[in-house]
Amino acid sequence: FLIMPGILNADFVITQSEIFNYAYLEAYEEHTGRRANKKKYLALGSPIIDKVISTKKENLSIPDTWKEIIADKKTILYNTSVQGFLNSGQKTLEKMKNVFRIFMEQDAFILLWRPHPLSLATISRMTPHLLSEYKELVDFFKNNKVGIYDDTSDVYRAIALSDAYYGMGGSLLTMFRSSGKPAMVQAITLIYDIIHDDSMGST
Repeated sequence: FLIMPGILNADFVITQSEIFNYAYLEAYEEHTGRRANKKKYLALGSPIIDKVISTKKENLSIPDTWKEIIADKKTILYNTSVQGFLNSGQKTLEKMKNVFRIFMEQDAFILLWRPHPLSLATISRMTPHLLSEYKELVDFFKNNKVGIYDDTSDVYRAIALSDAYYGMGGSLLTMFRSSGKPAMVQAITLIYDIIHDDSMGST
């Protein structure tokens, strides 16, 4: 993509960062054998990343029901993607159940779950045998008040509102990382147990 005709023949190329500038310069020189014009590549940023950085928690419009759930807890943005259901459907569901159970066992954190907007449609079409169980899991999350179920279109609010990220990879992970807050990718095959230590008075 760095040496497509449109890139090679353009007067200017807008990139998202200086790192990408160097990639374009190196690709051009390697492909053509000529020196690249550094002034041709303009690192003006990414509108998506700029929006993530500029969206501030104090300026958000937060539903009252969300405020009640969050209270003084730390909010973890939980991302599930369609790829997980396509690659390892049943294991993905088991992992999600485990995550929900873990968070129900403690009081310091809450989940803000943002399922991929195409999750239901993808499961219905590609893995219909998982559809009933997935719907049950969504109902369980909502009915047991595991956290906030966010199926709105405002992904920037979810990122700004969250203190950390956990879940599958994808574009949302890339966006969240630009906020500078911690992020962890879940391992589908790892299932954790809560261990209660009564002698220590903690979990």
